[in-house]
Amino acid sequence: MTKGKLRQLLSGIKVRELARMANVSENYVTNILGNRVRPSQEVLRRIAEALGLEPDEVQEEVKGEE
Repeated sequence: MTKGKLRQLLSGIKVRELARMANVSENYVTNILGNRVRPSQEVLRRIAEALGLEPDEVQEEVKGEE
């Protein structure tokens, strides 16, 4: 997945909806997307499942550039 692909996928989904689908708080999703926290593998799996992606694809995106 290329940088920014996750944000493109999320353009049609509200943070609130993704949080509900992944069973986490809106604030937590916002912090993940802002690269302020690193989610657990379980949360990555749930986010990926909600978006129809593989967990590795989501992990690459939320990891960002270090």
